[in-house]
Amino acid sequence: MALTVAATVALVAPPATASTETWTPDRSRSVSLDAITSGLTDQKPQPPKAVGPVAAAQPDCSTVRANLAGYARSGARQVLCRDDAPIPEVGQRSGADGTLAAWCSGAAPRTVWVTRNAACVHGLLSNWSVVQVPNGAVLGTATFEISHEIDLFPTRVDVEDNTAVTLISSTGVLTSPTATLTATCSSPCGTSDGTGFTLETFTRGETEDAFFRYSGEAAINKAIFFSTSYTLTVQPPPGTTPLGPGTWRLSDNLFRCDDLVSSFRGCVIPMFVPEVPVSVSTHQAAAIGILVAQYNLPDGFGRTVPLNRLADENAAEANRRKICEDGTWVTRPDVRDDSCDEYAFARARQSGGFLGLTGKDCAEVMPWFNSDDGQWYYEAIRMTGKERCLRAHVPLDQNSLVGSTLGVVTNDARLIDGDPYWVVVYN
Repeated sequence: MALTVAATVALVAPPATASTETWTPDRSRSVSLDAITSGLTDQKPQPPKAVGPVAAAQPDCSTVRANLAGYARSGARQVLCRDDAPIPEVGQRSGADGTLAAWCSGAAPRTVWVTRNAACVHGLLSNWSVVQVPNGAVLGTATFEISHEIDLFPTRVDVEDNTAVTLISSTGVLTSPTATLTATCSSPCGTSDGTGFTLETFTRGETEDAFFRYSGEAAINKAIFFSTSYTLTVQPPPGTTPLGPGTWRLSDNLFRCDDLVSSFRGCVIPMFVPEVPVSVSTHQAAAIGILVAQYNLPDGFGRTVPLNRLADENAAEANRRKICEDGTWVTRPDVRDDSCDEYAFARARQSGGFLGLTGKDCAEVMPWFNSDDGQWYYEAIRMTGKERCLRAHVPLDQNSLVGSTLGVVTNDARLIDGDPYWVVVYN
């Protein structure tokens, strides 16, 4: 919803004698933000993001069935293979899914879901069959369900992988199969603990838990990317020829560790775009300035398109000076401890300064709260609705608090140079 300001309002500039006069908001030139603020919600966690299916090795029982005569000539009597049996409707059960965090177990199965600091997948199925040679009869089947919940930490480079494997159905010679599970992460990551369980014999309905640990120690003066892969080996019954293990991996380059943010190294999932939460109740006029920019200027920075972090402090300071110290900013004495609050942020690649603009090119507004009706307004000092940047007259403490919030998210979400993020305004 865009709020527009009439041209007669948009082109009003503050008098040059502002420093000696006492101003009050011009109500006739002010616009209510109630249409926007009334629709704001309380802050809530960002929902997880689906990043795609798990990449698994193709089943090979069809190859066996197509070449039974060849296996017979080689002397095989029966073959253990991975089958493409229909996926049963297994639903939610205790065991593999029962150990997962609520946000994961409630997500769609067989898909990798992520937040900035966690990944999960549940409902993966590994189907096994023993096929008799040469008649192709099935002598036994086993279906395992697998779940992963992987945790990353913003202040250390250990990645923890909690995996659960449940035998959900079995028949014949695979009624009580014996299996081994291992895992590894791709270079340059290191696998510090890759043995989940070894030669565990399952009974139907039993779950075996596995814990893996990966290390991003190689993240020195850089960011490294990696994924994880898994191998499930089922022991063949006596007299059975095995074709090979079941393997799968999560999305390529799913995880990132770095030492480029704060004084600690840490790891995140970069394809999950975090948000910087700003609230009207806490950040007040600074939040209103952001809303005006997001709903009235054409780019919708931070709302319809993400901002991207600018890590270069000197460049960020130069951006701030271009917008707030270009000689056109006049302090308003009717704003307590008035400060120039620019949006997009100076530390973003969408800031006016980074776009080659100066303060005179930006919209300029003064947010103010009307205690009579309990609504926020803004006086448009200069706004045509076509500007790509905005500067707002905001008390310095509120301006600084938004900067602090941005800094917290930068560290917690490990926003490195160029990383995207949203700016979301709540109640």
